[in-house]
Amino acid sequence: MFSCLLGLLVLSSCKEDKTVEPLLFDEPGIDFVKVERDGVRDVVLISQMRPTREMYDNHFGYYECGVEYSTDSLFRRSVKVSFGHPESADYVTQNRLSDLYPDSVYYFKPILVKVDHLLAISWSQMDKRGNRYLTKTDEIICSGKVVTVSQTPFDVDEYASVSITKTAPMSISYTMEVVEYGFDNSVYSVWISDDSLFSDGVQVIEYKSYARVNETDLKTLNTSTDYYIRSCIGFKTGTDTTFYFGNTIKVRTEALPKKNGMEYVDLGLPVMWAFCNVDAVSPEEPGGYYCWGETEELTINGVRVETIDFINNRPTYSKYTDTDGKTTLDPADDVAAVKWGGPWHMPDQQDIADLWENSDHFTRVTINGKQVLKVVSKINGNYIYLPIGGYYGGGRYFDWPNAYIWSRTLRLINYDYGIAYMLGSNSSDGLSVGERSECVNIRPVFRP
Repeated sequence: MFSCLLGLLVLSSCKEDKTVEPLLFDEPGIDFVKVERDGVRDVVLISQMRPTREMYDNHFGYYECGVEYSTDSLFRRSVKVSFGHPESADYVTQNRLSDLYPDSVYYFKPILVKVDHLLAISWSQMDKRGNRYLTKTDEIICSGKVVTVSQTPFDVDEYASVSITKTAPMSISYTMEVVEYGFDNSVYSVWISDDSLFSDGVQVIEYKSYARVNETDLKTLNTSTDYYIRSCIGFKTGTDTTFYFGNTIKVRTEALPKKNGMEYVDLGLPVMWAFCNVDAVSPEEPGGYYCWGETEELTINGVRVETIDFINNRPTYSKYTDTDGKTTLDPADDVAAVKWGGPWHMPDQQDIADLWENSDHFTRVTINGKQVLKVVSKINGNYIYLPIGGYYGGGRYFDWPNAYIWSRTLRLINYDYGIAYMLGSNSSDGLSVGERSECVNIRPVFRP
C-alpha cells in the first residue's frame, strides 16, 4: 500500500512540474479572427496577436492590439485605435467600434502597437467605450490583412416616422413616433420645406427629449401652399453630423376662410382680421388712403386734400363733432363697412390694443420686394401682414417706415373732435393718434 501511494505521489509531482511552452513566433504579428457589423452603427472586431519571446517575457506590458480604420481603401482618412492587451491565453482581443456611418463601406486593418507607458493617458484620448486613440509616441510594430465590411441598409422611417394629423391655413400638425432612441450621439428632427428638394427654406425641429411620440404644430406657414416634410436622424461623429432622411410627405395648407368674399385670419382674438387692406389685391400692398370718417379716398367732405389750405386753417367737419357728440363711426361712414359690406368694419381702439397685446411684435419681412410687418398671434400662431404704407398729411405724402391703420374711434380730449385713434407700429403700445385730415390705410375686422 505504501509503495502504491509513493508511486502516486511521484506521478503527481511529475504532472505539476510539467509546463506547456507557449506558442511564440520569430516575428510579431496580428490578424483579425472576425469583423462584422452589429446593428446599424457598431462593428465587432476580434483580433489575435502572434507574440515573440521578447513580448512574452515582458508580459505584454508594452504591447497592445489596435485597429486602423477608414472609409477610404487607401487609408488616407484613417483613425487608429488601441484596444488594449490580449485577454486570454490565445492572445485574442475582442472589442467594439461605435458611431460608424451605416451607409458607408469601412476598411479595417489590425495593428500591433508598442506603447509609451510613460505618457499619461487622459480621458480625452479615449472614446466612451474605453478604446484609446494612439499618440505620436506609440509605435506600430506591424499590421495585418485589411478586412472590409459593407454598408448597412438604414430606413429612417423604421426608427422615426412622421404622420400628418391636421392641416389649417397657416399650420400643419403632425406626429413623430420614435421606435428606437438607442443610437449613440444621435439627433432626431423633422425637416420641412416648400421645396421638394429641400434646397431652400428648410426649417428644422429638433427633439431633445426621449418621448416616444411627439405632437407638434408647424406654424406661421403660407396659405394654400405645398410643403414637404420628412423625418431625420443625424449621427454625430466627432465634430461632424451626417443626416439620414425618411420618406418625404407632401401636404398642402388650406386656403383662408372668407366672409362676404374677403379673406380673413383667426388670431384667437374677439374679432377676425382681414388678410389685406381695403383696395389692396395682396397683403403687401397698402391699398387706399382715407381721411377718418371718409369713404372716398383722399377727400374731406368731398373735397380733395390737395386743394385744402392746411397751413391757415383746420378742415371743418360736417359730422362727429360737438354738435352730434358721436365718437364712433356709423356704418355709412366706415370705409370697411361701405366697401366690403356684411359684418366688416374698421377696428376700434380696443381691437387694436388686443392685437398688440396678444402678438409677437412686428417683424419686418419682404414679400415680392416690399417690406411688411408680420404680426404673429401669441395665442394660435396665425399671422397677418401690415404693409409699411406711410401716410398723407397736410396734403402731401410722408414715406415713413411704419404701418398705420385707422380705428373707427375718436380720441376725445377737451372736447376736441379732430383727433382719432389709429394703429401705429412705431408706438410703444400699438396705439397712436392722428388728425382726422390725415390719410392712412384701412384694415377691416368683423366680430364672429
